[in-house]
Amino acid sequence: VIATDETAPVRGHPRWFGLGDPASVRQAWDEGRGLRGWVARTDHFHDDMTRHGAIYGEGREFGSANGSYYFAIPPDGSLPMNGLAPSLIDRQGKRPSMPLEAEQGCRLKRFTIRHPDTAMLADLYQRLSVAGSPAIEHDTSFRYLAEIETPAGLKILF
Repeated sequence: VIATDETAPVRGHPRWFGLGDPASVRQAWDEGRGLRGWVARTDHFHDDMTRHGAIYGEGREFGSANGSYYFAIPPDGSLPMNGLAPSLIDRQGKRPSMPLEAEQGCRLKRFTIRHPDTAMLADLYQRLSVAGSPAIEHDTSFRYLAEIETPAGLKILF
């Protein structure tokens, strides 16, 4: 889960995941859409960027404690296709460098996208070769639902 750290220093580029647009973030929140996007892992980053760079934006290489990785984000920091398409990450075969303290016994049980045009979404994910994409369900509006099994029972984020 990504959120804005208002105490973080201002960088020379827009905040990622559309977080640099507080009005848009507030509007989504007010509409009951706290979950606004997702990240898909790929092992073919450069090929994906060549085929779908117009959707994903620009690919950048970053360093971490476990070495470098690639991440794609539109130049303005927005979500790809306003959150319909995932952002891309290629860890180059390395596991995430998350500290062990982060393990709190929570597991994602189901991730769902609800949208009026389910056929368009299914086609999009097929064209993007997204394996393990969210379940797609019809609804009158666009939203994500994440069902998370926690030590305190099932919690639903939306």
